[in-house]
Amino acid sequence: NSFYRDSLRYLGCINLDDLTAKQKQEHAFHIGLSALLGDKVYNFGELLAHPLLESLKVACPWIVELLLAFNRGDMNKLEQLQPQWCQQPDLARNEVALKQKCALLGLMELTFNKASSSRSIPFQRGCCCS
Repeated sequence: NSFYRDSLRYLGCINLDDLTAKQKQEHAFHIGLSALLGDKVYNFGELLAHPLLESLKVACPWIVELLLAFNRGDMNKLEQLQPQWCQQPDLARNEVALKQKCALLGLMELTFNKASSSRSIPFQRGCCCS
């Protein structure tokens, strides 16, 4: 949690042009992992909007897709990408927590996409939408 938060602060203080392509990829990968694994990180918007993430779109596109899936709470995409993310030991070790986090983000997405006057979701609806 603190690594993710502090890394975003660090990125706000540096010039990305001062980093090599490899450094950008390493920073982006580790920050992405910390976002996915952070038990108190539920907002990926700042990372997804950061130009640093561009460095992974060729080198490691699955992690960018995974971050986007979490941002939407897209359990189907999480399952589709599982062969890639399970190759990363930290993610594989935390499979249950990752699935729970993605499901929770999906529920949040479902809730906030409804009108504020009708955010009551029946249990049956919540169960079938993950």
